[in-house]
Amino acid sequence: MIRFSKYIFWLLFTQLLVAQAEVRSVGIETRENGLVMTIRLDQSIPQDNITGWNATNGWFYVTLYDVISDSNRLAMTAYSYPVRDFQTITMDESSQLGIKLAKNVDQYEFYLSDTPPEILVSLRYPVEKVPFIADNNTQPEIVKKVGEEIIIQTPPEEPELSFSMKRVKTIGYFLGTALTVTGLIQQDQDPDTPNKELKSGIIILLSTYIFDHVF
Repeated sequence: MIRFSKYIFWLLFTQLLVAQAEVRSVGIETRENGLVMTIRLDQSIPQDNITGWNATNGWFYVTLYDVISDSNRLAMTAYSYPVRDFQTITMDESSQLGIKLAKNVDQYEFYLSDTPPEILVSLRYPVEKVPFIADNNTQPEIVKKVGEEIIIQTPPEEPELSFSMKRVKTIGYFLGTALTVTGLIQQDQDPDTPNKELKSGIIILLSTYIFDHVF
């Protein structure tokens, strides 16, 4: 019974560690006052895992945390003017989609759909009659839509902090699972011997779980 439980335990936590969403395709539609980028996923992701920002060289980037993508497949994404280029950057814990525009983007918003799992990125150009001055020191904004209210937040100056926190969580789950499984195996082989690995693994898993749901 113990041997069967440890394998079930290992399977559940392995799925927890590798269960990342994947970008299936990207669609770009040109509108009169901007454009809409539709990012289709195989599963939904939290709003907090999406950020966007304007670069000074004409690129607009959408970063998706805990999402993987196939750069070769997405390289076939079709686009037309005013989009001049499209690229996908895949990292260990995130995917970044970039589009290079011939016009500056004034505002952008994210809209999430669960059925089907999609992210609609609405990009709007500035009104021609309103003077627009680009400030190179302006921090990129994160736009959230809560009901009918639009919430604009400024992300941390060092976005690497988010990646670091996710690495801590991943390492914690992995180490805790490894120690717990090792402890279960030792307990199965020698039930009378004190089992430090099992206790340490459970403590690490509980601590990581608490950390994951608080931060």
